[in-house]
Order: sequence, then structure tokens, then C-alpha cells
Amino acid sequence: MFSDYLRYQNMYDEDYEHFANPVHTITRMPSSHNGFFKCPKCGNCYARHHSLSRHIRFECGVDPQFECPICHKKSKHKHNLLLHMRTHR
Repeated sequence: MFSDYLRYQNMYDEDYEHFANPVHTITRMPSSHNGFFKCPKCGNCYARHHSLSRHIRFECGVDPQFECPICHKKSKHKHNLLLHMRTHR
């Protein structure tokens, strides 16, 4: 059980290598919106390009991709899965 937890800790290393999904176009909103980045699919706004990229990759219309190897609960973010896996100790 705990070995599965350790194996999942290294998943984020490769997640940060590829940010934007080529299907979406990231645009900066007009200055009236203080330079926020807007998701073209759902309209959510983010102050940082990185936050929008993460939203597009993991949240916006995407099924959860991180799964608990013990109970098969799914999460859209790895850190939420790691917190969940503590309940199996």
C-alpha cells in the first residue's frame, strides 16, 4: 500500500513539462479585466498563465486522470489523490 503511495509522488515531475492543450487557445483578456487569462471553453479567469494552463489540462471538461490504486477513487489533481491515499495507511 505505502509503496503505491511513493510511486505516485513522482507523477508531477512530468506533468509540468507539457502545459497547454493545443486544442485550446489561451488569450489575455482586455485591460479592463486587469490582464487576466480567460479559458476559451468555460470562461473562467486566472491571474497567471500557469493557472489557466493547469485548469485546461486537468479540469476543464477533462475526466479525472489520477486514480487510487487501492479503492479506485479518481481525482483531477495528483495532490488531492495523495491526500486521499493517507486514509489507507
